[in-house]
Amino acid sequence: MTGARAAAPDVARGADPAAITEAALKALGGIERFVKQGSDVIVKPNICTDYHPYEYAATTNPEVVAELVRECLEAGARRVRVMDFPFGGTAQSAYHTSGIADEVEKAGGEMEVMVAGKFARVP
Repeated sequence: MTGARAAAPDVARGADPAAITEAALKALGGIERFVKQGSDVIVKPNICTDYHPYEYAATTNPEVVAELVRECLEAGARRVRVMDFPFGGTAQSAYHTSGIADEVEKAGGEMEVMVAGKFARVP
């Protein structure tokens, strides 16, 4: 057909967020393509507010974030930190309300609070 777009291949579909995250990473050539032995990795999910859990699409699914942490550590990362700068509430409360803090800690990662003082405006 003229002008018709080919359907994108189904790389990762299903009900298990960790499994589809793993499948998507494999389709990209594996996390080892991006994470090398001894790397210090930062994962930056969306953790927007402390007043809605991920079911409201206010944050990234905690199981997806935990799977990224596990994959990075299995690839040999020395350390995996997860952080964001929520616009609603405090980072600490948003990390817990989202469920991400608990899942990241179970997966072996660390939550870190981003502070505005670490940012500088540049031309």
